[in-house]
Amino acid sequence: RLVALARSIEVFILPSNEDCATLANSLIERYHPLFNLATYLEPSGTSYITLTAEPYPRLVAGRLAEDGKIEARAAPQPRECFGPFPSATRDLLLKAVTENLRLRTCHPMPRRACISYQRKLCCAPCEGRVSMEEYAVRATQAGRFLTTPGPELIEALAAQMQSAAGALAFERAGRIHNQIEDLRPAIAKLAETRSRRRERERDRDAIYLANGKALIVEVRRGALRDMIFQDVPGEGEAGVVGFLLERYKRDERYGQEAPPELVMNVPVSDSGGLAARLSTGSGHPVSIIVPSDASAAAGDLLEIARANLEYRLGRSEGVP
Repeated sequence: RLVALARSIEVFILPSNEDCATLANSLIERYHPLFNLATYLEPSGTSYITLTAEPYPRLVAGRLAEDGKIEARAAPQPRECFGPFPSATRDLLLKAVTENLRLRTCHPMPRRACISYQRKLCCAPCEGRVSMEEYAVRATQAGRFLTTPGPELIEALAAQMQSAAGALAFERAGRIHNQIEDLRPAIAKLAETRSRRRERERDRDAIYLANGKALIVEVRRGALRDMIFQDVPGEGEAGVVGFLLERYKRDERYGQEAPPELVMNVPVSDSGGLAARLSTGSGHPVSIIVPSDASAAAGDLLEIARANLEYRLGRSEGVP
């Protein structure tokens, strides 16, 4: 039945599973196809850490469920959620922050301290060795560490390592040293990923033009919304300008104005004048950016547009 109802088959070339899931979700929400009843979970964004709402909170691993809620085992009452993280980074952070602040991990909480207290991995709230107020300070510090993991956490671990070494607790110092070595690259990669994600959250179109054709990659609110393959009438720069003015006028076909940023592989001599005309029609400032001035995220989108345009041109010419 699915094949019988299909009017055409289109192929999109994307660099990652995350991009595939994002575009698939956008298309499902936009077109409401009969055979897609649910959207897809993005593969790199489902691992979280939850801080429980108990009197003495714990940090617990959680995951994004299909209904959009964060689920965590043995934590029916999450107070705060942190993430998303890659799963390996989530596990490193969970262990490092819990041990650094000596938060409890037991559930339910026992009446007597266990070996974790002897190993200086827990502050033993079960025996009242720390007040609820003092423990709350530790939980708040955990939230700060996890909201934006960075140098503050590494410095806290380094201070603990030095303290353990000074107390001749070399095994503990070595364990903390290994945690630091594992966390440094993970935190650096996480910071880079989040920076690129923030940059990608800008509304923009990446437009690749060649051989009288254009491939437009639309990004709205950080999500790959659509790819559009179009003819470019006319020739030379005049044809490009005419194409852009026609595309970004408000009509029934597109129902949208130009986004704040257009990234193009073809420069326009009077880009300022064209941007001003598009800005007037859209009601907000519009920038036209060429590859040499594009951010890394914008350059990535333009590369996606190039790959998909070349695929379509090759297919139309009978190239496998």
